[in-house]
Amino acid sequence: MSLRIAKDFQLSGLPLSINKQDIEVKGLSQPSSELSGDLFYWTEIGDRTYVFIMIDLCGKGIHTALINMSIRTLIPELIKRVKDPIFITEELNKHMRDLFQGVKREYKTHTCFTAFIAYVDTKERRIEYVNFGLPSAFLYSPCTNQFLNLNEGTIPIGLSPEMPIKKIVFHYEPGSRFFIYTDGLSKIPAPSVIDRFGNVESEFIENIHLDTHDLLQELLVSRMRHSVIDDDICIIAGTLY
Repeated sequence: MSLRIAKDFQLSGLPLSINKQDIEVKGLSQPSSELSGDLFYWTEIGDRTYVFIMIDLCGKGIHTALINMSIRTLIPELIKRVKDPIFITEELNKHMRDLFQGVKREYKTHTCFTAFIAYVDTKERRIEYVNFGLPSAFLYSPCTNQFLNLNEGTIPIGLSPEMPIKKIVFHYEPGSRFFIYTDGLSKIPAPSVIDRFGNVESEFIENIHLDTHDLLQELLVSRMRHSVIDDDICIIAGTLY
């Protein structure tokens, strides 16, 4: 009963879908067990300016769910104060160090997480992002038939007090479709430990004609056909008009 309540509590913290003239976005969360160590968050922080955050915590179990909720509680206030992927990273890095202050040395491997942080300005059609070790996000422009891998960035957050961060800034075409996910979607569990990154990329392109809800479902079902899911999966997808 307690785990079920905790699961419902986690799910209630996920953001609601957005469907506006300038942007449409939906998310999907598929925990590998009752509780998840992955999370995503988005919100509008100004006039037609949005922030997206995807996080994949290292490890699995109740401790990752606790860290998940600690970060999820921090994020809304954090993005009101600092409105740049680099500054958000510095704050999250400090949060993880403070969170594990005094924790036994053997648990230090759980002090990091991969992430993708992006700001989208739909007035200027501009994206600023940093990828912290997550699988590459994708952006497809139907106008130019251009496909971008959004994989540039730096090491996972929490590994080092000082992180060399590279922020990427570019403009997108109207009608661009985007896709962000955690590695539970692309990795097949032991003993094979196959990374399906190429499959995910091709499946995204093959199903780009679907609406966002059906696209998310198709990508999840495709992963489930391969094997039992033993890692949390989070996906964000949508359209930038």
